Amino acid sequence: MISMLTDSIDPCYHLRRESRDWLLIDNVKIRAKDRHSFGFSLDNSPNRPLAFFSRNPTEHVAKMCDAIIAQMDDDILYLFIIEQKTGNRDDANKQLANGKFFCQWLISLYDYYGYCDAKKVEYIGLLVWRPRRSENKGSTSHRAMQPQTHPLFSRYYSIENRTEFSLRELIP
Repeated sequence: MISMLTDSIDPCYHLRRESRDWLLIDNVKIRAKDRHSFGFSLDNSPNRPLAFFSRNPTEHVAKMCDAIIAQMDDDILYLFIIEQKTGNRDDANKQLANGKFFCQWLISLYDYYGYCDAKKVEYIGLLVWRPRRSENKGSTSHRAMQPQTHPLFSRYYSIENRTEFSLRELIP
């Protein structure tokens, strides 16, 4: 699944990677498995996320989340739908929803044509809220992240003031 996703998404949309960390804007680093993960963003200028839409599409339809990271773990494909906000969080749910719906469409195509080798697909929503802009002054400890409720995700997390975390913290 990971290699199919990697091959399906144009390289101009791939997230940068540094060792085991996927790099997002505002110096956010998300640690994932070495060979069993893939990250991309359809919300990166100058590449329009869904270029087939007109320049003036219906409101909310062409919005996209900031990043998607796919990780295979024990035959389960985890799709982390990520939205980052430094200020107003009003559109976060719409962008998270569009990211999930995009992934559902793509995975349904893989499944229909017999390419999906995951026994289960789990969608996890992440709102990375106000990442700390100053550099880390040393080791800091954080409480374990607790899932919150969200109508579209079986697991949803609002992560505040953290610039580094591991996806391992977010899956059972």
